[in-house]
Amino acid sequence: MPLNLRQASRLRGDAGKLLPTVFESFGDNKIQMRRGHLYLTAAAPGVGKSVLTLNEALLMRVPTLYFSLDTDAHTTCVRVVQAAALVDSETAEREVKGNGILAQQALSAVDWIRFDFPSAPDTTELAERVWAYAEIEGIWPEFIVIDNLMDVAFDDDEGRGLNSVMDDMAKLARATGAAVKVLHHVTGEYEDGQSTIPQSGLRYKVGKKPAMITTLNHGAVERQLWVSVVKNRFGPADPSGMRVRTPLTADYEHMKVFDT
Repeated sequence: MPLNLRQASRLRGDAGKLLPTVFESFGDNKIQMRRGHLYLTAAAPGVGKSVLTLNEALLMRVPTLYFSLDTDAHTTCVRVVQAAALVDSETAEREVKGNGILAQQALSAVDWIRFDFPSAPDTTELAERVWAYAEIEGIWPEFIVIDNLMDVAFDDDEGRGLNSVMDDMAKLARATGAAVKVLHHVTGEYEDGQSTIPQSGLRYKVGKKPAMITTLNHGAVERQLWVSVVKNRFGPADPSGMRVRTPLTADYEHMKVFDT
């Protein structure tokens, strides 16, 4: 049924509601996520897209469902203990392997995040797992992470298949009212981790559906992580990745990211 805008405003629920902004520089640059929308972050391997997104999930403290498709449960637990307890990787792994008190306390302290480790799921399976979360928890997640896009199964060539996955993830965001963030790779020329990545650097040009696309690269300063906004429906952006960007500091040994 067609609605006027006053009627529509009463039906929107939590769609469009801002999730907590975890870095001051993100707020300054309108790098903010809204419920009911799709987001994408792309970077070369090892630059820090998973570390940044894990920190967002830890700092926002909203109901979160994190699909870890290319990292096993043990490694994920180690990373969470590093970030939550501020310990190095060796200490965290020893604690996780031994089920130590530090690991138990750190993992129990982040009970707003649920991790799921499906192997090569398609979008139907992902949606079913979100529905299962809702049945168990009694609420929809507010933040859903797909880490990463290349590990989602599809029936088509890669270009059409990955764009179809993004279309389904946009529908999932609208259906659940969650902010859905997809992590993705970049084309070969940007895999050095140092080059600023433009929107055209996304593998298979999957940038049509997201409300915001950010790309990451290392800066010239040690531990510097540049976040470029190459698309943003609700704020400034620059497809080249050069003019709208902000630096963060990444402490990879403790899996922490913070304002520079």
